Amino acid sequence: MDHSDPITWSARSPDLNVFDYFVWGYIKNLIKHRRDDFEHEVCDEIMAAFNIITPDMVHRTTWQIVRRAELCSQALGRHFEQLLH
Repeated sequence: MDHSDPITWSARSPDLNVFDYFVWGYIKNLIKHRRDDFEHEVCDEIMAAFNIITPDMVHRTTWQIVRRAELCSQALGRHFEQLLH
């Protein structure tokens, strides 16, 4: 492969993005009961939810990238979420 060749990579793959496959769902689950509150209350709850995420949670989640990358390769870049279970 010539270093000037473009690298084929799926554009914004949610299966390979920690924010898409973990953080947003985790935060949404923590604050879903506050949906009807005032905007400033919901914002405060979102900030509090982010503070619940521990370094260990982030570490474990980012290590899953290796497994996800392997599955992505096996699926030839197509969706592979069904292979995670």
